[in-house]
Amino acid sequence: GLLMGFRKGQMEAQLEMADVSDLVHMLPIVTSCITLLPFGMVQNRKKLKKILEKKIKEDQYLKMQFYFFLASFLGCHDVKRLFRKHKIMKLVKQTSEYYNYKWNDTGLTIQNNNFGNRVYSRRGSV
Repeated sequence: GLLMGFRKGQMEAQLEMADVSDLVHMLPIVTSCITLLPFGMVQNRKKLKKILEKKIKEDQYLKMQFYFFLASFLGCHDVKRLFRKHKIMKLVKQTSEYYNYKWNDTGLTIQNNNFGNRVYSRRGSV
């Protein structure tokens, strides 16, 4: 239902009516659709972001999944820019700093004094 509504251009209505389970499973796709909107649709992007944030605020399970989503896509500039002021993004950044996660052009680097540096690449995410 949610994906078909997005394909038909009914993003706002579908996002408001979406079940939590649909949003959890399709969070990367929903976020991708929001971030890929053209620059001329800034007001629409803001409205969709507010709807998504409202849904996240209302449901604890969705809030937890959103935290994991942001932690997984912290290296994606579009996701980071879209949610830069969200309070969960601040928690994700604190966790990232605590564990010495560093994102750069090559991917994720984990500073570990016992084993040296490890690099995990996430090219083309979202």
